[in-house]
Amino acid sequence: MGLAVRLTDVGIDRFGICQAAGCPGVFIDTSTSNTRRYCSERCMNRANVSACRARKRGEDEGAAKTPTTIGHGVARSFGSPLSGHLGL
Repeated sequence: MGLAVRLTDVGIDRFGICQAAGCPGVFIDTSTSNTRRYCSERCMNRANVSACRARKRGEDEGAAKTPTTIGHGVARSFGSPLSGHLGL
């Protein structure tokens, strides 16, 4: 009964489903900008950590495979820590 009363107070457009993968949680968005996406801080933190790790994996794979252009169009790959010292 409490949920029904709260929904009638704030409106059905404030009712949301958690955007975290695998979470069936629901929530009532009480933020002023109506931008809440997760049912709890735990779901928000897990989703943010997962997204950060995915970005880092993409950066690590891209850095190892993509040569970087330095100076006058000379392409260098920074795969080896000695590449800058040997002029490779």
